[in-house]
Amino acid sequence: MDSDDPNGLKPERINGEIKLKDVDFCYPSRFKQMIFVGLSLKVQPMTIVALAGQSGLGKSTIIGIIQRFYDPLSSKVTYCIG
Repeated sequence: MDSDDPNGLKPERINGEIKLKDVDFCYPSRFKQMIFVGLSLKVQPMTIVALAGQSGLGKSTIIGIIQRFYDPLSSKVTYCIG
């Protein structure tokens, strides 16, 4: 996936489901320190979800994985666009 590709799909609105299943992740610069092991999350269409917790628990990293700023080590990330 190349986010800079001018021919890529650019939907104006996405109304679908997001699923993260068994996500294992570590930052490329700290590959020995696992951030997530087996993380699963499902967001239904038209649902508001809040990620809450202390600083450093991975809230922003989850969003980064969903937005494809980061690629998990092993997992299944699914986007169902409706």
